[in-house]
Amino acid sequence: MALQGVGGPEARARALRKGRRMLDALDRLQLAMLGEGPSKGHLALLKGALEEQRDATGDIGLDDTLNWAEVRIAVEAAKLEREAEAA
Repeated sequence: MALQGVGGPEARARALRKGRRMLDALDRLQLAMLGEGPSKGHLALLKGALEEQRDATGDIGLDDTLNWAEVRIAVEAAKLEREAEAA
């Protein structure tokens, strides 16, 4: 029974929701960078997108895309933190 949840439809649905939140955070950051510049709120949004844990879905493409998004968000959050410390 415990193995049924691993990579099942629930894990995939959670992963898709997390993926949408991560892409939304990156989109908002991109728009901010094209406009007035990112704020502390953008940093919080990025960090919040990373906090939620996820399980492997069993879908290699989805898992790879989520891994890429997590790395991209971690890099952008680190850059924003560094810029905030320098200011």
